[in-house]
Amino acid sequence: MSNESFSRRSLLSAGIGAAGVATAFPAMSAAQTSAAAARQQQISDMTGKALTPPSFEFAFEIKIELGKRLRYGPTFWGMDRGYVGVLGGTVKGPKLNGKIIPHSGGDWPTVKPDDTVRFDARYLIEADDGTIIELHNTGVRYGSKEVLERMRKYEPVDPSEYYMGLTPRFDAPVGPHDWLSRTIFVGKADRRESQSIFTYWAMV
Repeated sequence: MSNESFSRRSLLSAGIGAAGVATAFPAMSAAQTSAAAARQQQISDMTGKALTPPSFEFAFEIKIELGKRLRYGPTFWGMDRGYVGVLGGTVKGPKLNGKIIPHSGGDWPTVKPDDTVRFDARYLIEADDGTIIELHNTGVRYGSKEVLERMRKYEPVDPSEYYMGLTPRFDAPVGPHDWLSRTIFVGKADRRESQSIFTYWAMV
């Protein structure tokens, strides 16, 4: 089973409807979408009422330039820790455009012995209109031992070979961008040696 198929199935199991899956995974065929919708209709709440799953729409992508990755440990709590600083980047999409403010933060991941990673990053976005927005990005990455070992060596690895899911939160000033603060997002990532590309969908 491919990671893309697994991701679609995971989204449906989590309550994301066929419309949202079709938006997040445009390569999904009409037949697959119809089958997903049929399965979704079988889900009901505790009173027997059919549940209406949420839908998602593409919001924007962030290409972030990263500094040297550090890893140390295991610490007193038994796991390795890491740090990578933010050097800059761009934000582009139908819902938000701007740039990543250089040196405005970084990521402090926690790494298990099997190289599964939990991310915890904070940095700042400057929108095209000059608005400063804080991004708190959390997520998880895991995969096979062979794939994670290649990633640890910074060898090229296609995103389809591993799972990397993101749950970002935004803190924006009151104004045209405050919708970011009251919207739930999910994301996927393409992790590279000196940069990462994050793709975000908004729940509507």
